[in-house]
Amino acid sequence: MSRAYVVYFLMFAAFIGGMWFIITLGGAMKAPDDLSGDWKIAWYTAPPPELNAGSMRIEQSGRFFTVRFGDGKPIGMTLASGWRGAKDGRKLRMHLDGAAWKMDIAADIPLRETWHVPEASIALSGPYTASATATRIGAQTARSASSSPPAGVANAR
Repeated sequence: MSRAYVVYFLMFAAFIGGMWFIITLGGAMKAPDDLSGDWKIAWYTAPPPELNAGSMRIEQSGRFFTVRFGDGKPIGMTLASGWRGAKDGRKLRMHLDGAAWKMDIAADIPLRETWHVPEASIALSGPYTASATATRIGAQTARSASSSPPAGVANAR
């Protein structure tokens, strides 16, 4: 066997080994659940003065979150490791860390009627502590639209 065949064989073996490694490592990774969108807030405790709003907007890019309460300043947060989501079962548990604020999010993940979490409990800590229930705006309409019967039946000939 010539040296060229040995090199070709080794290159092919390295390619197969590299692909196997990438697929194995990628299979163990998971993306965070999508929490982006507009939420209505019902506070359990007195909310912090700068966050006293009835709405919250979450923008998410992977593990990076920007949370804005009402028309307030955006709060940059990062998802901490050890979170649990849809790939782990029907319970969502996330801890977001920011410079001044920290937020714990807990929710029950619904059966696959929708891929969004419709309601979550949030607990803020930082300069003040507060807790609330957050309901996704538009979650009720999406849920009722998906569970309604078909509007009609089409017969094709």
